[in-house]
Amino acid sequence: MKGNYKAAMDSLHIPVDFQASTVRAMQNAKPRRRRRAVRLAPLAACLCVLLALLPTLFGGGGYGAGGAGSMAADGNALLYWGLGSIRRFDPASGQTATLAKGAGALFCVRRDTLYYTAGTTLYAADPATGGGRALYTVTLPYPVRAIQLCGVHDDTATLEAYPKWDGDGIRLVDVRLTDAMALGDRPYEYETAGEAPSFPGTSAVSFVPVPTADGAAGWDAQVDGVSVLPAGTAIGAWAQSGNCMLALVSPASGLGSAAGAPLYVLSPDGVARALDVRADRFYATGAREIFLSLADEGGGKQLAVFDVPTGTLRTLTDAFPTAECVTTQDALYAYVPNAGGIRYYPLCRDEDGAIRALGDAAELPYMHTQRLFSPVVRLFMLLAAFVLSIPLCIYFAMRK
Repeated sequence: MKGNYKAAMDSLHIPVDFQASTVRAMQNAKPRRRRRAVRLAPLAACLCVLLALLPTLFGGGGYGAGGAGSMAADGNALLYWGLGSIRRFDPASGQTATLAKGAGALFCVRRDTLYYTAGTTLYAADPATGGGRALYTVTLPYPVRAIQLCGVHDDTATLEAYPKWDGDGIRLVDVRLTDAMALGDRPYEYETAGEAPSFPGTSAVSFVPVPTADGAAGWDAQVDGVSVLPAGTAIGAWAQSGNCMLALVSPASGLGSAAGAPLYVLSPDGVARALDVRADRFYATGAREIFLSLADEGGGKQLAVFDVPTGTLRTLTDAFPTAECVTTQDALYAYVPNAGGIRYYPLCRDEDGAIRALGDAAELPYMHTQRLFSPVVRLFMLLAAFVLSIPLCIYFAMRK
């Protein structure tokens, strides 16, 4: 190729020095473009990887999965945790408001007060307007990275404190929610057992812890020291609405199973009535109802509701995804992990106030603006990074 260029230049009477510099420039131009493309390929691949990781770096999928307690009802409004903040959704206006930024995923509303954690401090706030005030800051003999709210009782809270370095969390019990005790004087200790079921007010039933083979917390319901449950069984899970308690009763040798457990209705006077169904979990409780999941023989999950005044159980859906749920007077809110959002179902009631059906599902409005954080988008960006890195891999494979 060099000879062809030289012959053409000689025919045009171009000086020899200019010919040599021009030939060198033309010969070197293509390799330079190739080297420039090779340098840009890894930059493009790194950019796609960074874009794919942005959802993880900035809060994940819109709603923060934190298990039970990540949603709570306040009247007809819903409080939920999302993108590192506690938010309030008003179904009447369709608007959301931020109540607490930088809050932990687990919180609760009790006696018209919102309790949540941020950093190593427990806060209390108005569930309608926010504006938290510090109740208790955890101080331990070693540095604490963060704390988590496990539950709120009458005038105390249970917290989980996590050390700054790797290690198991320590459970703090009897953290008082009143201002009568100085912050530095509040005791901490390991919790040895879960909170026992109980009826509000006076009850003839006492709940006694039962040792189980798998180490799970189990309880026996007794009246005057005599069990009201079948021999060798224990309560593994329960839910209450007023003076009515639904309990999953399983053999103490192994609480819980994929096929569910027999469902019992317990009353404060010590009467235990078995329902001819098997359930595997409770979803939410309302003023007069308890939502639960029924397990059928084929392994499916049905959403059912137990109406306390009438003592009847009604199936609402033949299939219901595993979800965390919260109910208000007018709607059932469900967080479905695989769907990446919060759905709410209007409650259709009869003339007596009992729920007879669920309305059509809708999605919280703010979820429509968070599609960038969906798993599908993450997968697409990672695939784009892989495709852009192919030329770089081929270059190094063929490089001599």
